[in-house]
Amino acid sequence: GLGRVSNLRFTQGSCDCIKAFSRSSTRLYKRRYRGRRDYCIQRAILHLDASSVDTSRYSLGDFYGKNINPSLKDLILLPGKFDALHLGHKKLLESAASIGTPLFLTFPGMGDVLGWKPRKPIVPDHERTRILEEWALSLGISIVFDQLQFNQIRALSPEQFMDLLVSRYSASGVVCGFNWRFGFKAQGTTDTLQSLAAERDLKVIVVPSLSVQNETISSTRVRRILSEEGDVSTAKLMLGRYYKLFGTLSGALEKDESLVIDQIENYLPKSGLYEACIQMEGRVAPLWGVVRIQECMQSETGQDRILVEGASHLYCGTSLPVTVELRRRCDE
Repeated sequence: GLGRVSNLRFTQGSCDCIKAFSRSSTRLYKRRYRGRRDYCIQRAILHLDASSVDTSRYSLGDFYGKNINPSLKDLILLPGKFDALHLGHKKLLESAASIGTPLFLTFPGMGDVLGWKPRKPIVPDHERTRILEEWALSLGISIVFDQLQFNQIRALSPEQFMDLLVSRYSASGVVCGFNWRFGFKAQGTTDTLQSLAAERDLKVIVVPSLSVQNETISSTRVRRILSEEGDVSTAKLMLGRYYKLFGTLSGALEKDESLVIDQIENYLPKSGLYEACIQMEGRVAPLWGVVRIQECMQSETGQDRILVEGASHLYCGTSLPVTVELRRRCDE
């Protein structure tokens, strides 16, 4: 097939080190904590990685009959965007794991094709991998990934789309949320899925909505409460974890004794003050304090940035990757 299978297995250090270095890359974990046995995590995630392949030269017909890896049995497809990786997505994974090997199937390029306004992700790619590894570990399973370029499948009818899934993956089933749509112009509903799956001898699990404080959990809702309300406490309930921002420590402001974090990788909540836990790469102990989030129009530099108040003395003149874990908005 088009994909390449690689079994990624790494060992992490102690639980304390994991907490302290939640932002650190897999490379950092391997270099600094290789050989420690007090808290070992064996990761087992399969990537069906077609990113290095020029898929533009393939016609849609090339996907049919291209089983990604015949040795993978009982693949259960989980199609979607998985923007926030919230508790609803974890429920999908648990349901898929109960009947086979989960395969996350995403469709990059959807926003470009449909003309959506560009926006930063809720979860950057490196953090997405870490979260899914934790989920896989907690369930004692392996997770498989693949992607199909949206512009190559957008014109498929629901029937053609289902035939593609069966042919390409030899799938045993599909797990989706209650409001999942598929096929050209989103013609296919969960009822359509049930009908087409029965004809193809596929298992189907449609997971009902999950709610927090009488609100349905969704990536759209997570974005809204972050941008409009800055309610990181409710976001935590929906995500199952504290919301984290990833950026670069780039300098200090003498006038208000603040550290400056910019080059923010993911979605910025509403401007204001937040209690936060800040982890700088190379610093074992996290920094606890208050951060001020400034959107680009409020910043002197015209960039989104985070100011860590009263911590300018920690700047050593070097740019460093930083993780800011938002605990609570100060005016909550």
